[in-house]
Amino acid sequence: DYINNINWLFAFRKEFNSENIKYTVFGNQKQLLSLFDDSFNDVKVIDEKNNKIDFTDYDLVLSIVTIPAPLYQNLTRIGKLSVKLMEYCTALNTYQHSNSMNFFNIPDYRLLTELFVRGKKFSSTPDFDGRLGLSDKYSYRIPFFLDEEAVINKFNLHGKKFITVNRGWDQCHRGSHVKAMSLDSCGDLIVRLKESFPDFMIIAIGSSREQAMDTTGADMDLIEKTSLEEVKIILHKASVHIGCEGGLVHLRHAMGSGPCVVLFGPTNKYYYGYSENENLSASCNCHLKTGCERIIKNYETLCLETGNSESLCMKSITSEMVVNKVKRILESQ
Repeated sequence: DYINNINWLFAFRKEFNSENIKYTVFGNQKQLLSLFDDSFNDVKVIDEKNNKIDFTDYDLVLSIVTIPAPLYQNLTRIGKLSVKLMEYCTALNTYQHSNSMNFFNIPDYRLLTELFVRGKKFSSTPDFDGRLGLSDKYSYRIPFFLDEEAVINKFNLHGKKFITVNRGWDQCHRGSHVKAMSLDSCGDLIVRLKESFPDFMIIAIGSSREQAMDTTGADMDLIEKTSLEEVKIILHKASVHIGCEGGLVHLRHAMGSGPCVVLFGPTNKYYYGYSENENLSASCNCHLKTGCERIIKNYETLCLETGNSESLCMKSITSEMVVNKVKRILESQ
C-alpha cells in the first residue's frame, strides 16, 4: 500500500505545487525513505512506531488506506491560506458523507466491491474525484539507490537473461495465506520453466524462506540473500517476474520495469491487475468470481470453499498455465 499511497502523494504535491504546503509523512521510516526520490527532499518523514502524532500541530491530517480520510481539519485556517486546498477538503468531505463506506479502516468486501463496480482500480482509488489524474500507469517511478551494474555483477548476472519467481505474500502476514501459490501447483514450476526456457536463468527471490516454494532446479536461490535495494534492481532487470498479487508485483509496476505473470486468487484481478501483466486466474467451483478478499475477517488464512488455508482458486492454477503466460510475454518482447 505504501507504493500506491506514495504515487498519490506525488500527484497530490504536483497538483498543489503552488500552494506552499509543508508535508509530514508518518509511517515506517525505513521503508518510506527507500521509496522516495530527490523530489521528496522537502517531505519530513517520521517513524510512527516511535512518535505520537499531535493532530493540532497540523492544518490537515489525512489517513490513507484506500481513499484519503480526514482525521483532523482546521478548515478556518485552510480557508484563509489556500482556496484550492479548501476546495479539495470540501469535495473530500462531501464524497465521504455521501457514501456509506468506511474510509478509516482496512477496506471490507463491500467497499472493495463498490469501488470495483464504480470502475476504480487499485492505483486510482485514492484519487476519489479524478482531479489528480491517477490511472493504471503510475505517475511516480520508484528510484534505485544502488548502482545497477554493481548489483548485476555481484550476482554474476551480467549479459544474462533471467526470470524471477516469488511465492511470498505480505511481510506482515506470517504463516499461510490463501493468495499464495499452491505448493502442489508450483512444486514442479521451476522444472517446467527450465524445460520451456533453457536460455533463461530461473532465479528465486523473496524475503522469507517460510513463504518460499521448493527451489530445487533453480539456477539461483536468492531468498533471504538480498537487500531491498538489491532485489529492486534484480526485479527491474528480469525479463519476466512470476508471483502472486503482492508487494513485488506492485514494486515492479511502480519501477516501470516490465510485465509479470500474476497469480490471482482471493483478490480481484480486475481491480488489482495492471494492463502490462498477464493476470492469471483459474476457473474453479468457487462462486465468487471477482475474489473473496475481506468477505470474512480471517480471509487470509481460510478459504470459504475448502474450509482451510488451502485456496481452491490458487490450487486450480497449474504450472502449465503459468508457463504458457510466460511464453506469451517473451514472444511479444
